[in-house]
Amino acid sequence: MTMLHSLYLICAVVGGLIMVIQFLMMILGFGDFNDVDVPDDAPDVDMDGGDVDAGDTDVSGANMISLARFLSFRVIVAASAFFGVLGLWADSAKFHPMVSLAIALLGGWVAGAAVAFVMGFINKLQSSGNVKLESAVGKTATVYIPIPEHKTNTGKIQLSIQGRIDEMEAMTPGPALPSGATVVIKEIVDGRIAIVEKK
Repeated sequence: MTMLHSLYLICAVVGGLIMVIQFLMMILGFGDFNDVDVPDDAPDVDMDGGDVDAGDTDVSGANMISLARFLSFRVIVAASAFFGVLGLWADSAKFHPMVSLAIALLGGWVAGAAVAFVMGFINKLQSSGNVKLESAVGKTATVYIPIPEHKTNTGKIQLSIQGRIDEMEAMTPGPALPSGATVVIKEIVDGRIAIVEKK
């Protein structure tokens, strides 16, 4: 068994297993793990680059926000699973290792992009009345993607709001907050970005 074959096998098994678990959790109603809940009345973000107005602070580089959204856990899992499955298929078909790797990478990228597109589409369909983000003020949350210091950029937090698990973009006026840190939401700016402080 080659190193590439082992990599394909691990990605297919681990990614596929996590996808099945996520699907079962969704069916059984244990959680709704959306990427970012964006209200309909939230301002548009120029994904070609520009500024995101977050209260009194301008955050440059909307491309970084777009990348963070794309590289969500669910997208990475789907990309890994399809990378592994297609890699195993190409390997069993006796393709050259480099051709097998190219097929696996392309398949994983397409799968990840498709999941990101579907999740973004679902988020756009959600009305602002479904989840009142303002009700999150005062609640505790867990940092999901590290939050840079002094409002220099956004990270992500995960919290329970109105009976569901949601993720939100977040900034902090203080020092950087690592993944796993417990924070308190102080305010919501632009209708979608939480200003948080360490609890």
